[in-house]
Amino acid sequence: MPYRPAYSLDHETRPIVSASLKAAFTGALLITILLGSPMIFAGAESPGLWLGGIPVLGLVYAIAFMAGFLATALCMTLFGPALARLMGDALQRPLGLIITMGSAFALSVCFALFVASREVFTWSAIALAYALPAAILYRREVLCERALS
Repeated sequence: MPYRPAYSLDHETRPIVSASLKAAFTGALLITILLGSPMIFAGAESPGLWLGGIPVLGLVYAIAFMAGFLATALCMTLFGPALARLMGDALQRPLGLIITMGSAFALSVCFALFVASREVFTWSAIALAYALPAAILYRREVLCERALS
């Protein structure tokens, strides 16, 4: 008799970890290049200061990766499976991509309004660096899970 676990994850919850890891990698790279590099290398005039900024840039990337992974995994756990189940087969169509991108945009703006009331544009840009890749990757992972089962 083959082993069957007492529980099994469905098609909407299984891709959360892989999609959030990929989205955190992409978002942290965007944050590090667009926000971290100008701040670290702004006053660097000598090659020694440039070389000294590289480890700091790696630290910025590591912090942005960990924070982005936890935030995207949490948001995907809360909103991803519900939206994927609600959309059903419409997720495969181009309208499904538009709806997932729109919901990621709306969620990142709500996050920015919740976190900072004055610097909404900066925080929503930071949240969009994670949310848009997460929406695209999660949709793709859910469609692959559905097709393979």
